[in-house]
Amino acid sequence: MIAAAPRNVIETDLAAYQRCCLHHYSHMTAGVALAAIAILAAVALVVALLHRNQVTRAFKAETALRASREVLSLAMRGGGMGAWSRDVVTNKVWWSPELEEIFGLPAGGLEGSDAAFFAYVHEDDRPAVAHAIETTLATGNDYVIEFRIRDATGEWRWIEGRGKPSYGEDGRIVTLHGVCIDITAHKAVEQSLRESEARYHTLFESIDEGFCIIEVIFDATRKPVDYRFLEINPAFERQTGLHNAQGKRMRELAPNHEEHWFEIYGKIALTGEPVHFENEAKALGRHYDVCAYRVGGPGSRKVAILFNDITERKVAAAKTHAQMSRLDLLNRITRAIAERQDLQSIFQVVIRSVEESLPVDFACVCLYDPADHVVTVTSVGVGSAALAMDLAMTQNARINIDRNGLSVRPEDLRHPDFLA
Repeated sequence: MIAAAPRNVIETDLAAYQRCCLHHYSHMTAGVALAAIAILAAVALVVALLHRNQVTRAFKAETALRASREVLSLAMRGGGMGAWSRDVVTNKVWWSPELEEIFGLPAGGLEGSDAAFFAYVHEDDRPAVAHAIETTLATGNDYVIEFRIRDATGEWRWIEGRGKPSYGEDGRIVTLHGVCIDITAHKAVEQSLRESEARYHTLFESIDEGFCIIEVIFDATRKPVDYRFLEINPAFERQTGLHNAQGKRMRELAPNHEEHWFEIYGKIALTGEPVHFENEAKALGRHYDVCAYRVGGPGSRKVAILFNDITERKVAAAKTHAQMSRLDLLNRITRAIAERQDLQSIFQVVIRSVEESLPVDFACVCLYDPADHVVTVTSVGVGSAALAMDLAMTQNARINIDRNGLSVRPEDLRHPDFLA
């Protein structure tokens, strides 16, 4: 191995060697002299090459070091990080330019001391930061701590500080070094999430509508067969009548629950498409207005359901519809009577309207003779003809009330229920 010496030393030694060799040239033959000169030239060439290689290696090393520092600086700036070190003996503190930027300082703007650093730390956080550093010096353990600083612009920022010790030859801690990471944006997101969760919890607890999150259960063919209640709000029990439902399956709580409910929620879980609908839950004896959507990504089988019991509304609507139907029937009968003079024709219109509008099995019109206590069937509906034969109540049939022992009073014959 050839060690490279400083160029001035090499050149001095080479000159001395040359003088020594020239002193002996006068005693040498011409051939020997030429050989000596050739040797000197070769030695000079080797020295020049060694020096050139040494300079090239140093330049390359310096270039690589500079490049690596630039890459590290870019990485630290991109991650909102800055490095620091502290000499435990002298208490001198060094900050990287990236850390000074986080604190809003120009390069070299930090006074290298603990006091200068703590001046930026929030007064409520100073004891915890100091304790973390002292604990590391006492135990040798690394530390991680979050604290607030007021930077040079007056803005409060959140910092995550990390530090670890380095040891001297005697095994004692001589240096603390680490990084500070700007986590202000992360803290803002955390705060936003906390506020959002608080609003969600308040809404969850206070709304009148029922709310639950379910997990749809599929069989091997991906057919939805059941679902489990993962989360329910206080209004859930009032809206469904189901008690202690959280953690239980729907089939367990209501074995006869209709299939269409499982199919709807299964489709939502598989496709992620939200659905708003109204449907009846006969097993619960209720009608519901439902808004359901998937919770999570494509692999999730969770569905959130916001629902409201609309049974009373449905019953009221049904009653209103029935009343409107009866009014419409009476209106049509009244119009038909007004348009006709023939009594038999009027009877047929009335019966046909009854058969078309009401759920009746048999309809007829009878006339009662109070003198003879006889009811005479004067008109039978077309849809009632077959049953009229079975009942012996075809047109013109006479029914003697007293003779047959029927408990039918004349006023009953005029009652709508009897007509139906």
